[in-house]
Amino acid sequence: MKQLMDLNKMGLTEMSTFELLDIEGSKMPSWAKKIGIAGVLTWIADNWTDIKSGAASGWEDYEKQHR
Repeated sequence: MKQLMDLNKMGLTEMSTFELLDIEGSKMPSWAKKIGIAGVLTWIADNWTDIKSGAASGWEDYEKQHR
């Protein structure tokens, strides 16, 4: 059994492109996304030893508490 919803019968209309941008957030240019991703990856690479030691320390603390 397949039912189709008729938006007009329910008093609804489809969102316009402008409404979708307001709801989902404005569209970011692709160059800005690339710069943001590159910045995050660079930060991770620069701080990898701290991230790794912090994760290991957290795991050891978790293991101690749940033995």
